[in-house]
Amino acid sequence: MKKILALLIIIVAISCKKDESEDKNTVVYRESQLLGRWVYESIKLNGVNTPYVHKCRNKDAFYFRNRPGRDHQYDENLYNANCSSTSGTTIWRLEGENLILRGPKDIYYKILRLNETNFDVSVTVDFDGDGKVDKVELYAVKGDCEKNDPNCEY
Repeated sequence: MKKILALLIIIVAISCKKDESEDKNTVVYRESQLLGRWVYESIKLNGVNTPYVHKCRNKDAFYFRNRPGRDHQYDENLYNANCSSTSGTTIWRLEGENLILRGPKDIYYKILRLNETNFDVSVTVDFDGDGKVDKVELYAVKGDCEKNDPNCEY
């Protein structure tokens, strides 16, 4: 009986240790960490890192919102050389270490880093339109919101 009890204690101890190590390796992101304005800083395309070139005084940025009327809304504003903008809107969600943007085919970004100042993701897509899949890493920094910027109402 003592051997069975000792074996049971060992099994419980091993299973508890396994659970603790799995928890330490699992990264948990909160939706609140995403909210706000993020400004593109650099891009790594197939291993080559380059600064992100903003074509206008207004910087290309993306926004995450989550409030009534803008439930899990993602917006992106891009500016061309004459400072006119194009924008896109979709819905976002978090699943573990992944950020998913809804589209005709959902796009899955693996979060590499997310803290109060930096947001870095990785995605595999045909980024340059050449028919070949590219490994892309996007690096962004938390942007300040201007007064009366409707995009910053998150």
